[in-house]
Amino acid sequence: MKGPTLSSRSDILPGKNTESELTPEERIAAFSDEILSAIPVEEFERLEDRGNWKAARARAEIAALYLARFWHYESPWWGDEALRMIFAEGLPVTKAVGVTHARAADLRLADKGQKKTVFLRQQWEDRAFFQVAAMRAAGVSAREASHQAARWRDELSNGDSTVMASTIQKGYPKWAAGPLRGMVWCSQLSREMRGLSPSQKLNLIQCNKLRAVMLPPCPEGLVGERR
Repeated sequence: MKGPTLSSRSDILPGKNTESELTPEERIAAFSDEILSAIPVEEFERLEDRGNWKAARARAEIAALYLARFWHYESPWWGDEALRMIFAEGLPVTKAVGVTHARAADLRLADKGQKKTVFLRQQWEDRAFFQVAAMRAAGVSAREASHQAARWRDELSNGDSTVMASTIQKGYPKWAAGPLRGMVWCSQLSREMRGLSPSQKLNLIQCNKLRAVMLPPCPEGLVGERR
């Protein structure tokens, strides 16, 4: 599916071939810019005064990622996720968001687009890999982070979405570098880490290492083998 080809603020919707196709990074940035630029001035000032602007920008970026996934995967499910986040976070429902919602409904009525099972797998990947990203940013080793993510994923899904720790460790770099996968979250984590003082970073590393020691070890059956 050819999604909106946006530049910064978007007035261009699918079907108008007036711009060249954008990269996923450019599309995510365009969707994010459109959402943020639609925030009323008084609301923007209120967010700035309360120190909440960075958080709002981060939430808009995640919503933009979900919108980009919708157009890339032809996924009504990622369209739903984008709309859910926008409503939950009180972000503006822009023109492109409205078009996405309508197209998602069309796909669902026609029983077309990404299968729900694929969407659910992508959701589980995001959750597990983000845990690895957060732990690694806080100083936990790649091996230990993958072990804990595998244990967490198995327990939380009641065994329905079990993946070996070795698979998580092997797949993490590709997820972290993928513009339609984990790049947005990893970039946000990097920005957060840059905002910490040396003592705050040290405390975070120490707390996460202690947490890794105190948590139950990854069951042997979930370890797997790196190849």
